[in-house]
Amino acid sequence: MATFQRASSGQEATADLINQFIDAWTGVANKGVPLALVVNDATHYAATIQQNDAAGHILRCRNAQGTDVLLVEKSSVLINVPLNVGAGVTVDGITLSTHDHSGGAKGVQISHANLANLAGDDHQQYYNSARHTKAVHDALGIDAATLGGYTAAQFAPWADFKQSATVFASAAWALPSPSTWTDVDSMALSLTLAKTCHVLAFFQANIEAKTGDYTGDLSLRAVLGGTTMETWTQANAEGAVGLFGHWYKTGLTGSVACKVQFMRGSSTPRNMYNRRFSVVVIPVS
Repeated sequence: MATFQRASSGQEATADLINQFIDAWTGVANKGVPLALVVNDATHYAATIQQNDAAGHILRCRNAQGTDVLLVEKSSVLINVPLNVGAGVTVDGITLSTHDHSGGAKGVQISHANLANLAGDDHQQYYNSARHTKAVHDALGIDAATLGGYTAAQFAPWADFKQSATVFASAAWALPSPSTWTDVDSMALSLTLAKTCHVLAFFQANIEAKTGDYTGDLSLRAVLGGTTMETWTQANAEGAVGLFGHWYKTGLTGSVACKVQFMRGSSTPRNMYNRRFSVVVIPVS
């Protein structure tokens, strides 16, 4: 390859001396001479190219076919040929030659949660009881609407079903004065219902056997959520008596008090034993 010819001091600037530069720039065969910009100066760049036209190109490098190999524009850089990176060379800490993205000194490690386009990602190593907690599901916004065809709102009333309860007492309870409605001792339950529910109540008790005058009736009624239910009446008898009553109340919600009341006629006083009061809560909405 030819080299530039230096002129001697005082020598006339001949056409050959001038054309050697023109030939190098215009690509005349065998006249291509590498142009090296060398600066021995710590405060200046070896070369600076600035395009002062706001819309103009900055740098264009083409191959022998006239194809742009490197094109520097005002807001982008086009590299139009494969980019071969030397071993151990990194870009922002990522080793491109081995495509190693394992993190640490070789680049930032990308967590699974930050990856895009994960549709259909099954990653079975994450499917276990330790990772699938309620807190995790809540954070992921998992909706119970797809579970068995029921929505979360439809599951909620079943918490009210757990309010179903029973109470039992065996100690003697003296029957109240005749013709007086009195709360049966130890037979009261309190419910707290979140949704609208129906309540089915049952009561059963034993009255001791006793000789004497048994002309009055034995009556039961329930009070469910402030509503006095129908009365169950049974004729008195000289022997032991078994009492039974059941009630059904609809449309209850919130705080619901449930109890049983008893009233006797003019019969001889005696005691009530083994008595049980139970309520079954039926969620409806």
